[in-house]
Amino acid sequence: SADVVSNISQNATANTASIGSALLKQIEPCWNVDVGNQNAYVVVEVFFVLKKNGKVEKDKIILVASEGGDGSAARSAFAKAKNSIFKCQKRRDGFNLQDFDYEDWSEGFSLVFDPEQMRNR
Repeated sequence: SADVVSNISQNATANTASIGSALLKQIEPCWNVDVGNQNAYVVVEVFFVLKKNGKVEKDKIILVASEGGDGSAARSAFAKAKNSIFKCQKRRDGFNLQDFDYEDWSEGFSLVFDPEQMRNR
C-alpha cells in the first residue's frame, strides 16, 4: 500500500500525490525489510527523476535525508532503497506512469522509505 512508502513532496498537488502513489505501488514489492539488519530501523528520503520511458534519469538517486541510525546504517538503508527502485525498474522495464501527463511528473519524486510501516503491514 502507498502508506508503506510515502510521497512527501511539500508542494504536491492532488495529481502529484496520486502519481506518487502509483509509483510507490510499483516499487513496494521490491522492498523487503530485514529485521535483523541495522538498516531496518532507518527511515530514508530519496529523490530521483524519471525519463518519459519510466526509467531513472542517469541512473541517479539522491539521498535527501535519513533518521533513526548512524552513518553506516543510513548508507545501508539508502543502498536498500536504491536497489529496490532499480530492481523494480528492471523487472517492469521502466515504471508505468502512462495514466498521467509527463509534465506533471517530469521534475522528479521525493519518496520516503519507512521500514517501521513495512513491518506493520
